[in-house]
Parts: sequence; C-alpha cells; structure tokens
Amino acid sequence: MTGKILTKIIILIFLIPSSSLALSAKRHFEAGNDYFKQGLYPKAIDEYSQAIKVNSYYKEAYNNLGEAYFAFQLYDMAEENFKAAANLDPNYLEPVNNLGLLYEERGLLSQAKGEYEKVLEINPLNKEANFNLARLLFKRGYTKEAIGKLKDVLRLDPNYTLAYINLG
Repeated sequence: MTGKILTKIIILIFLIPSSSLALSAKRHFEAGNDYFKQGLYPKAIDEYSQAIKVNSYYKEAYNNLGEAYFAFQLYDMAEENFKAAANLDPNYLEPVNNLGLLYEERGLLSQAKGEYEKVLEINPLNKEANFNLARLLFKRGYTKEAIGKLKDVLRLDPNYTLAYINLG
C-alpha cells in the first residue's frame, strides 16, 4: 500500500509544477494575443517570448511570435520563428503558410509558391494556402491558373469574400 502512495506522491510532485508552467505559458500566450490585436507588437513579442521560455515546445507561440515580428517588419526574426513552429510539428500548417506570405512580401515569389504548395500537399483543402497561391499566380501572370485556384477556394468555402473580390 505504501508503495502505491509513494508512487502517487512522486507523480504529483512532477505534475503540479508542469501544469503550473503550462498555465503560465498559456497566460503569456494569451496576453501576447491581446497585445497583437491592439497592434502593440513589441509587447506581443515580449509575451510570446515569455511563453516560449516557459515551454520551448509551444508551437503556436513560435508561430504568433513570427507573426508579431512580421507585423513589425522584422522579417529575419519572423522567418526564424515560423520555421521553429513548423519544425515542432510538420502537420502544423499555419507557420508554413506564413512563411509563404513572408517570402512573398520579400519578393521571393518562387520560395513563397513552394511554401503554399507544401501546405497543399498535406492539406489540399486549406483555403488560405489555395487563396495565397491564387494571388501569387496572378502576380506572376498565370491568370488562368489563378482563376482555377480561386474557384477551388470558392468550392471549399462559398463565403470566402476575398476570392470573389479577386475574381473581379
């Protein structure tokens, strides 16, 4: 009987601090989201960084930190964090799509296209990646292909307003 009690005590000793740390990371993450929504990017960056300090496997915090750096036009830092988020979970597609947006912003259109295509290889139904690829195809002069992609987006979501706007 004492062996079972001792085991439970040991488990609790390890669980209590880790659950407390998880809550702390989540609080920093949510504070970062609040600051981001207000356009207070330096404060958002600080909160997301704190969340990552508490939990170095917090993929959403890395992604959102990348978004805050991107919004603040610190592109190298944004890229580093998007890649970190994607490396933590190969099926987490938001940072891969964000890398595409970042490369597009920097004029690296071939790299942007590659990132959108990576997303679509894993999830062909991803509306954002389909839409971003369509915009990119328009930019590069591939009008017919772009229109096809926009129609794909509308098949996935008939209420995707930006697709209608881009179809003109």
